[in-house]
Amino acid sequence: MDKCPCCGRPFKSIGEFPRIRIMEVRILDTSEIPEKIPSWKIEEIPISEVPPEVVDFFLENPDEKEVCYSDYIYYPPKIVNLNKLEEDIKNLVGKDKEINITIRGIGWRRCYNWHSFIKKLLREFSMKDYLERVKRKEGKEISPEELLPNWKRNEIFDVYCAPLEERPRNIYLGFKEKEQYEKGRTSEIVIYEDGPSFGLNHSIIPLLSVGKIIYKPALSLNQL
Repeated sequence: MDKCPCCGRPFKSIGEFPRIRIMEVRILDTSEIPEKIPSWKIEEIPISEVPPEVVDFFLENPDEKEVCYSDYIYYPPKIVNLNKLEEDIKNLVGKDKEINITIRGIGWRRCYNWHSFIKKLLREFSMKDYLERVKRKEGKEISPEELLPNWKRNEIFDVYCAPLEERPRNIYLGFKEKEQYEKGRTSEIVIYEDGPSFGLNHSIIPLLSVGKIIYKPALSLNQL
């Protein structure tokens, strides 16, 4: 049953079905988390905030576009003459005031790298317990409500705010319908972050899929 028996509207996501059978649950292992999970927000920073190790890396690897260091991903200045980079750095660092290394108007930039935070998040009791609870539903017929976390719901985006005290910004958990397999439909468990605001309109940005739920509708029209 892929449609509402009353109005005939197709069910578009896992939460719209009255009952489902969970065929398989795949949970991302922490060893599979990508090294780079960049935030959408890239900021320009002064040279005083660029670690010396990062500067050295780009001096030794001038063709590299980015590097992970600590909790950030750093991006070097875009310059035409790469041979001048070391000379420009030495000249600018020697000045008293805080400045950006900026050549042709583009300077040092960085964004938050969610890798370490999400790795820690998946080991936290609230998230770990939730994913283990979802995994235990494998092979069972359930109501989709049994898959929902017991966290505060954001009704605008239909996602759930993870109850974490230490975080750079809000982290959400939601479901995203993906391709269908022979075994059934697929809904991904996705982690989101706060996105940019457009006037009064807020947004969220997907960061990483941490699990997949492969399921099938469990009821036929005759069973309703």
